[in-house]
Amino acid sequence: MLLLVVLSGCLLFVLKLNVNFVLAADLVSSNSLWGLFASDRMATFFAVLTSLLVFICVSLLGPRTYNPFFYLIIFLSLSFFLSHTFFSLNMLVFYAMFEFTLIPMFLLILLWGSRQRKLHAMYMFFFYTVVGSIFLLGGLLLFHFLTGSFIITSITFVILTANFFAFLVWTCFFFGFAFKVPIVPFHTWLPEAHVEAPTVGSMILAGLLLKVGTFGMLRFMFPGLNYYNLALSCGVFALAVFSIFYASLIAIRQLDMKKIIAYSSVAHMGLVIIGLFSLTFLGFVGSYFTMISHGVVASALFFLVGVLYERYHTRNLSYYGGLISLMPVYGVIFFLFILANIGFPFTSNFIGELLILVGITSCNIFVALCCLFSVVLPPIYSV
Repeated sequence: MLLLVVLSGCLLFVLKLNVNFVLAADLVSSNSLWGLFASDRMATFFAVLTSLLVFICVSLLGPRTYNPFFYLIIFLSLSFFLSHTFFSLNMLVFYAMFEFTLIPMFLLILLWGSRQRKLHAMYMFFFYTVVGSIFLLGGLLLFHFLTGSFIITSITFVILTANFFAFLVWTCFFFGFAFKVPIVPFHTWLPEAHVEAPTVGSMILAGLLLKVGTFGMLRFMFPGLNYYNLALSCGVFALAVFSIFYASLIAIRQLDMKKIIAYSSVAHMGLVIIGLFSLTFLGFVGSYFTMISHGVVASALFFLVGVLYERYHTRNLSYYGGLISLMPVYGVIFFLFILANIGFPFTSNFIGELLILVGITSCNIFVALCCLFSVVLPPIYSV
């Protein structure tokens, strides 16, 4: 309930914004060095979420932790790079800061990964992210060619019209962020990375790194590329709906609890993308709210699964029948976060998903019906 109250306050705060202020930071002049970074309300909540999750991860440092000094350095580096990613007004700086986050995550999986396939997961995570980065860098260079600037505020003043280069910019941005969100079929690195990463790595990955992709879409692709956002929205909707159903059906078949939460994250990010490309105010606000809410809920679920793994050294669901009788307080807390994950009424995810559904209904009723039918799947793989 406390989570619901806090996130509802965030929603009311965001609803005070007009659409242009939500979509672009316009606080400082781009002529100075300090114009590379600024704080707006859209970035502030992500910075707060970054600080919260990094603080929790550092608090989990225990006497058995391998190389605690290096552990602290990694999380301080992650906090620095992620905060500057959210506050960056310069696209090139955004790109550089996000790429720097790969190094701490790479080391987290390598040094504190818990299973035999951690090298495989580490290389998949690195390879897929680098491929997405190639698309993103190409889009940034093309955008600079068309506008003469890397500053995000220039998007507000330069609306790219229908031409081949603008189409290439949209394509590069979309596929670059699609690898980072991720959406199907660019998602295969995510379950592997989650399963092999330590608990704190999964918390950072689900709570923050996945949100950088949708945050980048919100920053870079709206409103400067709205011509192609509208023209190609049907293709994006089809990909996102397929991502929701595919990830949910795969999650139903899983026995590893981390994989269930990982595929659930893919489905939620598909819903966020649908809200963004609805091009409605409620869709934008619902997507933003779902990003913040999912960052909290998914991180909490990974933490709770990590608690079980530390005790019993398995994440197989078949071993945990009747857990509520042995750990009643833990079981109640876990069940509450499961309800939040499926979007149960009076939980935080419900608010964002409801706003997305209302926003997409005014845009495309068929996609709204698909999203409505997909609501049946999360209770199956969660409960």
